[in-house]
Amino acid sequence: MAGNPRGSGKRKKNGGLPHFRNVLVSGDTATDSGLYVLEHNSSTDGTGHQEIFVRKGTKFPACQDCGSSVQFRLLKKMVYIDEDPDFQ
Repeated sequence: MAGNPRGSGKRKKNGGLPHFRNVLVSGDTATDSGLYVLEHNSSTDGTGHQEIFVRKGTKFPACQDCGSSVQFRLLKKMVYIDEDPDFQ
């Protein structure tokens, strides 16, 4: 029997959201600097998602409006200027 493709089903400390490939959640740390899409159903702008720049090593926050866990997916890796060796 193959593993469950939807995750382990175990509750996580992130509010119960399972970890999927390439998806990070509130409380996780960004492993890459870049443009992330923030996905959350309670978004105040009505779209349910927005794009934000996150620097490597930054801890992903919870929703500023409701405090719930949010999902983050890396759209494009980008080098932050302080991480670029040409600007050291």
